[in-house]
Amino acid sequence: MQELTLEERDIYRAIGELAYVIATVDNVLSKSEKVVFTEAVKEDLGRNSWLALDRFEQLENEQIDHNLDATYNRVLFVIRKNKDVLTEDHIEKFISVLEKVAGVSGVSEEELAIINQFQVDVKRIYKQNNS
Repeated sequence: MQELTLEERDIYRAIGELAYVIATVDNVLSKSEKVVFTEAVKEDLGRNSWLALDRFEQLENEQIDHNLDATYNRVLFVIRKNKDVLTEDHIEKFISVLEKVAGVSGVSEEELAIINQFQVDVKRIYKQNNS
């Protein structure tokens, strides 16, 4: 099996970061959110799930409040910077992970808005790069 490029590793880590911020949008990271995230990345990202999981756990261990808008913009920056490796498959898997994490204790309006905006933005980046 082919090793991931640095660019692919960066986008997997970025998804771990966005998932963490979505999970903590209510200022609480529940045990069930952590379990669902772990299972979701294993299911959707397969053998590369450790990258997203590692970033998620790193943020959890820092115990710093992370600004949703700043994180979202940073994640989009990373995706734009690495857009040449972005595939439709990545987009589907990333959105699936975010939806599973957000759905743990019911998807809030804010979480839904973030996920929908991410879906629009990441598809636009992909489309611009592949047209």
